[in-house]
Amino acid sequence: MKKYGIFVLFCCICFLIFSCSTLQEDIEVYSAPEEESPEILELEKEIVFLEANKFRGEEIDLVKIQEITKTLDKMSGSVNLQNIGQAKLLGFQGRVALLDGKKSLAKSYYEQAVNTYKGEVQSVILGFRLGLVENLENQFVAKNYLPLLILENAISAYQREDYLEAVAKFDEAFISLESYYHEAYELMRNKAWKLREISSDSVVSETEILKQDNMNLLQMLTFTQNTTDLLFKYTASKKYAGDAFVNQIILSGLLNALNAMENLTLENLSKDTVITRILAARFLWNLYLDRRGMSGQVVYAEQFIAAGFSPIKDLPLDSPDFDAVLGCVEKELMELVDGENFYPEEPIEPVEFSTSLKKIK
Repeated sequence: MKKYGIFVLFCCICFLIFSCSTLQEDIEVYSAPEEESPEILELEKEIVFLEANKFRGEEIDLVKIQEITKTLDKMSGSVNLQNIGQAKLLGFQGRVALLDGKKSLAKSYYEQAVNTYKGEVQSVILGFRLGLVENLENQFVAKNYLPLLILENAISAYQREDYLEAVAKFDEAFISLESYYHEAYELMRNKAWKLREISSDSVVSETEILKQDNMNLLQMLTFTQNTTDLLFKYTASKKYAGDAFVNQIILSGLLNALNAMENLTLENLSKDTVITRILAARFLWNLYLDRRGMSGQVVYAEQFIAAGFSPIKDLPLDSPDFDAVLGCVEKELMELVDGENFYPEEPIEPVEFSTSLKKIK
């Protein structure tokens, strides 16, 4: 009986030791982060902007990457930090290594970070980008760092083209994150919003056009031909391509400026011409009039010339596309960018053109 009691006591002691050890590990995972130095916060800001630029497909500032790398190396060797701070620096070092295309080095930093402190958010993000962390929802990090994981889910959704999910996650993350995160990722969030209506069964070539920041004349015509029947009467159901397609549409008059004294289709238009907002308005308005049996009709110019003013600040009365721009705005095919100006010479985004095209019934 005495031996049995000693055995029970021994088991209880072992259980307590194990429980305390587990509790200590849990506390380490959930503990609040230590106060960060202004230098580390500034580095984080610089890294965030570099990463956002990369995710948008922009050119990376390699000089800035090298500068940040040197600063991080210096800090990790000289700054006296607790384990969580060391893991944070290692996480940042790994993320900068990824920016620099050094995946093996980034993986090494991740392994060091995990061994130093379990659950540090920057190393968790690094692991997710390396494919070593599969599900961010199961990661235990300090509560005030959860918005960073939400942001990472937004980036992931954008990359797999789940744009509605991306918008929702971006907006949720922006509520709690520092303003520079919003500034860095606002363009990506807004692009996701514009791309949210891309159908899962869209043709790959059409989807690729919509993702671009601008498009050329051939792409505009091809997109119109593949997604509507608006060009059917001009192509007689033939699938034109290249210069032949462009020339066919020029001959149709759909690229004529209604208010021009002479034919402006001779202004060196080619298949590679980047489509500006005013050229898009010309094409869209001609399609709109054609669909209603009003081809070539001038509707707005005469009345405003008589009144002596233009209702749009950057659209002069003598513009050859006065009717096209005013008509597109009046019929809500297109919008004034800031409520007052049309910005006629700015390239039109393919997503905006697609939205306008859908409104022509």
